[in-house]
Amino acid sequence: MKAPALLLSTILGLSLSASGCDQSKPMLDKTTAELRKVSAERDELKTQLEQANARASNLQQQLTDLQAKAAEPKADAAAKPTKATKKKASKKRRR
Repeated sequence: MKAPALLLSTILGLSLSASGCDQSKPMLDKTTAELRKVSAERDELKTQLEQANARASNLQQQLTDLQAKAAEPKADAAAKPTKATKKKASKKRRR
């Protein structure tokens, strides 16, 4: 009598553990699919961030270049006398 009871309890235990795995399998598959989706989202956002950083760097370089160009005429204007300053200088010399 012990052998059939042992066999029955073993079969029952195996069937319960197998059904327990079957119930968790869909949940595992769902979680795995969600993980893949979130990973793909993260990768897309990372790509967008890298592109935005590259654009910001490019714009910063353009701004620096434009500021340098804008400062050049002021330096040239200070070094070169204009017609008005030439006239004033010549009037001062005449007096």
